[in-house]
Amino acid sequence: MPCKEAQSTLRIHTINLGKFKRKYVSANFLQIIFIKRLRMNQFFKRLSIVRLLVLCTAIGLMACAAPSIKNAQQTQIHTWETQEIVLLAEKSYQNYYTDVDMWVQLKGPGFDKRVYGFWDGDKRFVVRVVATKPGEWTWQSRSNHPDDLGLNGHSGSFTAIEWSAGEKKHNPNRQGFVRVSSNGHALEYADGTPFFMVGDTWLAGTTWRLPFRNAPTSNDYQPGPGIGFEDAVAFRRKQGFNSVSMIASFPNWDADLNPSTHADKNGIYLRNAWEKFGYDVASEQGTDASGGVSYWGSFTAKNMRDEYGHLPFAMSAEHKGVSDFTRINPAYFKSLDRKMTYLSQEGFVPLLETVRRDVGPSWNAYFNFNETFARYTQYLLIAPLMQPLVMLSKYLG
Repeated sequence: MPCKEAQSTLRIHTINLGKFKRKYVSANFLQIIFIKRLRMNQFFKRLSIVRLLVLCTAIGLMACAAPSIKNAQQTQIHTWETQEIVLLAEKSYQNYYTDVDMWVQLKGPGFDKRVYGFWDGDKRFVVRVVATKPGEWTWQSRSNHPDDLGLNGHSGSFTAIEWSAGEKKHNPNRQGFVRVSSNGHALEYADGTPFFMVGDTWLAGTTWRLPFRNAPTSNDYQPGPGIGFEDAVAFRRKQGFNSVSMIASFPNWDADLNPSTHADKNGIYLRNAWEKFGYDVASEQGTDASGGVSYWGSFTAKNMRDEYGHLPFAMSAEHKGVSDFTRINPAYFKSLDRKMTYLSQEGFVPLLETVRRDVGPSWNAYFNFNETFARYTQYLLIAPLMQPLVMLSKYLG
């Protein structure tokens, strides 16, 4: 279930990243969900609600002691610098992603809220917390399975100090949450500094098509064949950009034996994907979701996996070619996490679309859409995507 308490108590949320920490350094993020109507088929034509949701949580990154240790040692961090609390479930669950809700109660200066965690693969659960003000902070863990000693009753504390003016200038995300200005017409950091988005469009930048190489780039880099993610960020940053637009995942897309646009035996359209040119899989054009001739012709779809070949969801055992939206693949989102973390370190505030919109018909036909899409969206907000971002969410009802 989505985090109702977090939604109601913290309207806009950002987390700042400390650039020189460890692998999961910090993050600043603005979470704004614009809800738009999809137009894939008659189902979408019936939808008329366009809503703006601002989902927020005070979250960050804090390394925790082993789950058997009840109290974690105190540490010192900066404000807006995420800390990661890692806990290991002692019990086994049929579906860790949907069956377990766990959180910490985070307390600090002017702050006392529940901060939800996420499943990170195997029996590992992670909560990311951030200090919004200097001072002493404490946390205590809980879950919807109170008899699981691996998830409940752990606690810890940390002390937060301010960034220096020079450190804030180096990375503007350290100035705090990005929020709507008082007149409602603009965005600004928590300290009142205006944020003016200058962005580029990298829709497939979340996939292997713009690979993260974990390798140094050059300030003099010029785009060319073999460009990597870090190269592209460096080039745009030099030009004055501070944002890029990407799609978090492309469910049901793969280079297979089906056309890029096709429906299953029940007439449910599984995708309306970008075509893989030169790879014919049908003798003639099909029909699209509106009943017309398929715009994409007879080619199969592009492969939109991550750099390691991971898909964002497991594939459904019951419905061929359909993602199982009750079972995420944490490995895919860890790949995305690396990119989001890097962007935040470089002072970027990405604009992220939750999912490629063509997935709507199959998601709605074969799954409880409201429940599973809400959980997926919450996962993006509290899991590997805990970075400064503006999120666009295609909502179906």
